[in-house]
Amino acid sequence: MEKGQDFVASQDKTNYETPRPVLIQLNSLNQGTAPQLTNNTNKVSPNPQKSRLATILVICSLIFIPISLIEDTWLSENIDTDVWGDTTFTQNIYIGLHEIKIETCVDYTDCEIDEEDGFSNIYDECKDNVDSEDVDEYCGPWGEFRNAGITATILIVISFIMLIYAVKLEWKATENKSAIKPSVVSIVAGGLILISVIIWNSMLPDIADDLEWSYGPWWAIIASASALAAGIIGWVKSQNQIKTSEIDGAEREI
Repeated sequence: MEKGQDFVASQDKTNYETPRPVLIQLNSLNQGTAPQLTNNTNKVSPNPQKSRLATILVICSLIFIPISLIEDTWLSENIDTDVWGDTTFTQNIYIGLHEIKIETCVDYTDCEIDEEDGFSNIYDECKDNVDSEDVDEYCGPWGEFRNAGITATILIVISFIMLIYAVKLEWKATENKSAIKPSVVSIVAGGLILISVIIWNSMLPDIADDLEWSYGPWWAIIASASALAAGIIGWVKSQNQIKTSEIDGAEREI
């Protein structure tokens, strides 16, 4: 009988040993382990929410810029109007960034281009036909038209390249802080477009004072406004996301 009891006792010791406690390490909350995990998650910010409106505005600006450059009418003016009986003849002058056109219309509808030439060509021909001391007086305005157009074109093309770069940065942005970069680039590009129009207008000769702005500069200004609005919207949203992530991180640490 005693042997049987000893056997049962030995079985109890063998099969029913006191289980070892599972260490969940709840005390690590007091030792800083959990805050370390929280800090690690804070090191990598979640992907920023891209502003669709900002992206759309940048794309619109990229569309408006080529339109402004291709547009052959930056300045225009009606230089003559004649009425013969029931027929009205009008003659209009159109000045672009690189060329000039003179158009004649019958009754304002039947129009055709009478003359068309580039500023560089006109300037070179003018120099060949006047004395060297008279070049500035007679040919200077055509040279100023040419220089103004070239300057504006270069600055606007640079702005176009910058906006393409901003779109690339926008799609590659993985952190809130990196999302600020495309917004800054868009703002600079928009400002550069506006500056290009101002510089172009300031470089025009005095004979352009009587000419009115046409579609070209206005398309450029619209492109500038779109790029500036896109940059400001994106920058504000990125700043808000950074503040939100910082508040969330502080709450997790608490």
